[in-house]
Amino acid sequence: MKKLKLYGYSSNDAERLLKLREVTLFADSKQVRALSTFLAQCAQEMEANPEWEHQHFSGGGSADIIVANPKLETDN
Repeated sequence: MKKLKLYGYSSNDAERLLKLREVTLFADSKQVRALSTFLAQCAQEMEANPEWEHQHFSGGGSADIIVANPKLETDN
């Protein structure tokens, strides 16, 4: 299994994509279950469609979690 890569934007600088070492989610059990369902759905779509690109998860806050096809990554 390849190493999971994490990227994100600062709330102060939405233009520069940052490579992250770790991510902390402050979420209740309902949000965690919704994220789990979302991630499983992304995995199914990736397996069914090699051209699948990405999907956004909005957990009810101001930030999105984006799952993207690693084939699209330009910084390998």
